Amino acid sequence: MAGQWSCVRVVFLRPLAAARKLGRDVVEEAREKWVTVGEGREAMRVRACEGYVALLSEWLSRDEALLAEVMEALSKPLSSVEELIEAWSAVDGGWREAELEVCSDGVVRTPYRGLYWFHGQEEVNRLLKRWGARLVRDYDGMTRAEAVVGRPVTSGGLERGVRLIAFLLNLYTVIERIQVAEALRVTLSMLGKVAGGASP
Repeated sequence: MAGQWSCVRVVFLRPLAAARKLGRDVVEEAREKWVTVGEGREAMRVRACEGYVALLSEWLSRDEALLAEVMEALSKPLSSVEELIEAWSAVDGGWREAELEVCSDGVVRTPYRGLYWFHGQEEVNRLLKRWGARLVRDYDGMTRAEAVVGRPVTSGGLERGVRLIAFLLNLYTVIERIQVAEALRVTLSMLGKVAGGASP
């Protein structure tokens, strides 16, 4: 609907996982063209590429123009999808799929899942701004990764956006590890000073 904000939900699955979820016949047919599975608001568009299968569904409101752009953009294989699946797997405890939302405002983003706000996030975002990327905090302290791809959504724009999202997820993982390690180091150091070097 014109003027209304909308999103297309995109899930990238490994071929074997997609075959288990949708059936091998659907995945085979989707190698040649987009295949529709289900009906109405539950309908998903499926396309199989080398190394992954893309599942598209509309979210919040129907936007045929946006859906058509995303389908066209994903008709060509994206080399960045492998990076994205690996990055999601590291953040989300071994999931072998990656979920994105491609929105009518020209932004591609992750859902609020698996990422949490961290101290220094605003400063990190200032560095990321020139790249059209950021880590966005919601009111619950959850965080999502966002990258600007613009409209119309194109294969090249989506390739860059997916690569930026993978980068943001990897950056988040590294920052989280460093913060945990530093917290432990500082705690041990301060406990040593409090106890005068003796064990509690």
